[in-house]
Order: sequence, then structure tokens, then C-alpha cells
Amino acid sequence: MEANRDKRTKPSGDNKNFKREETPLEKTEPGPSLHTDKVCSWPSGREFVEVYVSSVANPHTFFVQILTSMSLRLDEVVKSMSQYYATERQEDMVDTVNIGDLVAAPFDQDASWYRARVCGFLGDDPDQLDLFYLDYGDSCYLDKAKVRVLQSQFLSLPFQAVECELANVSPKDGDSWEELVVDRFEQMTFSAMWKVLMAKLVETNTLSTGEKIHLVELTATIHLSSVKTVMMALTLKLIVVLGTLLVNLKPAQGVRYFDRPSILESNQLNEGKEGVIGNTPFLNERNLNGLNEQGKREVTGSHPTLVRRDHNETGGWHWFPWI
Repeated sequence: MEANRDKRTKPSGDNKNFKREETPLEKTEPGPSLHTDKVCSWPSGREFVEVYVSSVANPHTFFVQILTSMSLRLDEVVKSMSQYYATERQEDMVDTVNIGDLVAAPFDQDASWYRARVCGFLGDDPDQLDLFYLDYGDSCYLDKAKVRVLQSQFLSLPFQAVECELANVSPKDGDSWEELVVDRFEQMTFSAMWKVLMAKLVETNTLSTGEKIHLVELTATIHLSSVKTVMMALTLKLIVVLGTLLVNLKPAQGVRYFDRPSILESNQLNEGKEGVIGNTPFLNERNLNGLNEQGKREVTGSHPTLVRRDHNETGGWHWFPWI
């Protein structure tokens, strides 16, 4: 089961003009509520890294999963959580919830369970939680009765959603991103479609909350299976082209091609010349006529041949097919 690799619903709410500010979220003391120390770090010493774009608010706020050995473990965590929380236990029930708490929660209509952080509430209703999914960057509102205590055994893996901003771009008019631009950006980055992109880190900004925003450049890649498909198509086309050439190929005027003319001696060529086309020696029409005075032409299949008889004491004529 790899439910987290299915196409996921867009985050709820109007996030198209959302921009992270340098101010901390409201939180309940004590203890850090953003858990920045548990977020997956950007690999060092590599110009490009492979990523999935898992969620998009706009080109200045989107989340990626970095493809490492740890990211592969995420499927195992989701599977284990889904199996564990499929059974209701009293110790997993949530009584009170504060902003910044970590919880286990399903995603909208998704049957799987994920790691999430409480970011706020819907209006004045303390039972409607605004959740941020720590491994994907998605957000949604969920009733408190549907969440569970996040058990410690599911916290060993760093949170996989890494916040990014597309470098060297800005909205055409002020700070507002047009809906068409955001939709196009989602398409170009294959948001939540789990297609690999290459990301180059340009700069890292650290907010006052301790959160890191990674300014990146993104480059599309061609998957190996696509390369194989293209190569197979090109190979097939090449075979068809070569086959067409062989079917339609005719000898040049006055030229006959032989595969083994080494037995022919120069005095039998009647002053003609022997040449080479590629690796194939040939005799011109005059030489062919000279040979035909002693031999005769026969047909093998659709190809005429020369048959040499009584050439010398060592053996009879040899045949040389031509195209």
C-alpha cells in the first residue's frame, strides 16, 4: 500500500496569494510548536537533488519531498500508522488540542493516516482543527474527533515536507499571483503526481520561527522509462527505413556487386578495373560481359548469379550474387 503516492487533493482554502511572513505563528507555551528540528534537511555538497513537488500554494510557497533513502521510508511509516490507527484505542483519543500539537490524522477522504501539526482552528470552533500535514505540505480542516495522539514510534523519521520558493520570479502585478499562473505552475511541477524534478538550491532564508525557506530553481527530467520508449521507437523507425532502402535499392548503372571476387584475376577482367564500394569490391559492366563469354548467368531466387565453370584445375566456377 502506497496511498501517499496517489494523486492528492489540493489544499483547502485560498492559498494562491499566501506568503510566509517573518512572524511566528501563535502558539501555546511551553515548548516549540513548529518542530523545525524534526524537518528533513537539504542535502549538502550536491548542486542538484531529485525532488517530488508534493503541494503548491503558489510559486513562492510550495513543498517538496527530497528523494533520499529516508523519503523511501515514508511509505513504510504511512502503512504502519494506517494499520495501527485502524483500531480505536482509548489511549489514542485526543482530549484537548493546542496550536502546535502533533497529531495523527487522515487526510480529507483518504483512508490512510499521516503525521500532522495543529496550526489553528476554523473560526471560533475549537473542535474544527486547521491541520498541516508534515510530510506533504497539504492543509485541511478536520474535526477533532477524527484525530489521534501521534505515538512516539512514528516520530523517528524526519518530517519530509521541505518548504520552498521559486527563485528569481515574482508576480507580474504586486504580490498577488493570478489563479491561471498558479494552476500552470502546478501543471509544470507535476504537483502531487510524483514525477521527479531536479532542484538546485540558490539560497536559504531562516524565519524568526526557525523555519527554513529554500529558494530553488527547478528543472524537468526525462524518466528512464521514457528514454527507453523513445529509443525503442527510434530503433523501430530505423529498421523500417533500412528495410525500405533494401527493398528499393538498385545497382548503379553499369555496376555489378560481388561478395567474393578474389578468385578473379586481372587478365580475365578484359582491361576493366576492380574497385571497392565500402567494403564491397565490384566489377564494372564491361568486366561482367567479359566473364560472361566464358560462363553463363543463372538465377538464384530473384538474384542473378555468375557461375564459373572449368576455370582451372583446382575447381569449378564460384558464384557471386549481386543486388
